[in-house]
Amino acid sequence: MWWPVWWRTSALRRVWARTILVNGPPWNARVAIRAHDFIAVDAGDDYNNRVVAFLEIRWGRLIRWEDYEDTERLAAWDERRADTTTT
Repeated sequence: MWWPVWWRTSALRRVWARTILVNGPPWNARVAIRAHDFIAVDAGDDYNNRVVAFLEIRWGRLIRWEDYEDTERLAAWDERRADTTTT
């Protein structure tokens, strides 16, 4: 499961928004964010991923948030890290 990995690494995680697109009026705004997700570690096995998030906002209230991230890449990175820390 990838979600506990994401939480456990949140202190090391850096996310840079590369592109932000906004469309629609304040009562029905849609936002798309393309970002780079990165974790640098001492062992040199850095984690790199791209993330896309789609948001729906109405009058400043977040109504819906969808994330698209390669969760298999995160799980594989965590598995490699677990192998190197246990040996």
